[in-house]
Amino acid sequence: MRSLPWIMAVIGVVATALNAQQIAWCFVLYSITNFYWTYHNLVIREYAQASLCGIYLVLSAWGFWNWQ
Repeated sequence: MRSLPWIMAVIGVVATALNAQQIAWCFVLYSITNFYWTYHNLVIREYAQASLCGIYLVLSAWGFWNWQ
């Protein structure tokens, strides 16, 4: 799907806007996009980028947990 990366990019922008408004659900959206990018980068064998996105995934879950 060629449009899926664009959809994830838009979700990331929405998440950032929610974060700027201090809405904790931004971390759920971040988790969705980080999971996608981790998977995508593993598939295309970009392991360093996949690792970075995986770390962001963990940090977004941690952020959601701490913000509650």
